[in-house]
Amino acid sequence: MPTAISSTNLLRVACVAAIVLFPLRALTCWVGDGLFYSLGVDYALYGASAEVAAQSGWPSIYNPDAITRSFAAWLSGGLDRGDPSTLAAHVYHAPFLFPFFATNLLGHLGGFVAWTILNLLLYAAIVREAGAGAGDVSTATDRRDPIVELAPFAFLPFLFGLYLGQVVIVMAFGLYRALRAFTDGREWAAGCWLGVLLAKPQLGLIFVPVLLARRRWRALGALMFVGAALAAATIVLVGTEGIRGYLATARAFSGFRQVPRLVYPWDMISIRGILVQVLPASVDEAQGLLAVHVLSAAMLVVLVPIWRGPWNPREPWFARRMLATMIVALLAGFHTHVHAAVLLVPPLLMALRRGQVSDPLRTLAALMFLVPTLSVAFNSNLVQGAWLLIILMAGLLGSILVDLARGERPCAAIARIAPRAAAISPGGVAR
Repeated sequence: MPTAISSTNLLRVACVAAIVLFPLRALTCWVGDGLFYSLGVDYALYGASAEVAAQSGWPSIYNPDAITRSFAAWLSGGLDRGDPSTLAAHVYHAPFLFPFFATNLLGHLGGFVAWTILNLLLYAAIVREAGAGAGDVSTATDRRDPIVELAPFAFLPFLFGLYLGQVVIVMAFGLYRALRAFTDGREWAAGCWLGVLLAKPQLGLIFVPVLLARRRWRALGALMFVGAALAAATIVLVGTEGIRGYLATARAFSGFRQVPRLVYPWDMISIRGILVQVLPASVDEAQGLLAVHVLSAAMLVVLVPIWRGPWNPREPWFARRMLATMIVALLAGFHTHVHAAVLLVPPLLMALRRGQVSDPLRTLAALMFLVPTLSVAFNSNLVQGAWLLIILMAGLLGSILVDLARGERPCAAIARIAPRAAAISPGGVAR
């Protein structure tokens, strides 16, 4: 139909525009600020932390002054330590740094380029495989669907994650592999892959209550095994001195508004980010933190309706439940920035492949992939982009909850349409 073709082409144009315009906007920031002041800043922090471990010993990775001095060496103009808010720190487990020992061998710029290429390849694999319905057969028409094959590359969290040199794309790959393992019935492997999300524990731990409530003992055991192994390795590597440094760093970075500039909670996509913006300045740190913790804990209650019903990773609703779970994790997480929303991509693509052409999820997905990116590309306002993401994530979550309450099943809806139309996506019916 001409209308369908026109809308599809328009969507492709919007995707290409977002993919092109965001790097152009990012280029202006890079030229203005210099390499690692903005472009690649998170990668530089990882690399600087690895340099500290190699030069001063593992306990030093939780010494913010040591990390700040090392990070300053990555910047062409150095770093003004007269401003205490410029403090940098390493807040991850110690084994997190192992890949950056390798990339540091290529130099600062070479390592960042290699890290960017690796993340591009991992993300392309996610889009190709998750978008193909986790092994389901797709037609040539399906493979040309711009919402599935092109729009994910225009997603603001993906582009911004690349820009910063973040680790979230690696985490998204781990989540995708976990979803595949659940579908194949390999729960121990699924739990191990979920352990990749423990790079940012506030996001990985969301699955503990889910797996516990659903009695998925093998997956839960594997996730806890990975977590215990990472904690044990960290303790062995950094010792008591390093643990004391980590606890001190965690306290310094756990305020409401009064935190080092590196944290910058104003562009977070969580309840904390919302409250930092909307609560008046008269609200002190203790009151702000209390409000964040209470509302975040209340947000976790949403997991109950999400996971009511049988556990069946092969049924079409499983990907939607996982998508809703990750939205809850992002909103309830204490430290959740824009780039973390890339974790929505694997379950979202798998949910789209198993839904209907008229599924409201498709419209919401297209908006989420494109609108925040174009907004930031045109006005450079990341806070506005964060708000758009929050609104669209809430829309996705609400849509899933409403459909769960109605008891609808995508596969049943597909079965009711005409046989010729059903033949468009046989894989969606098979599972």
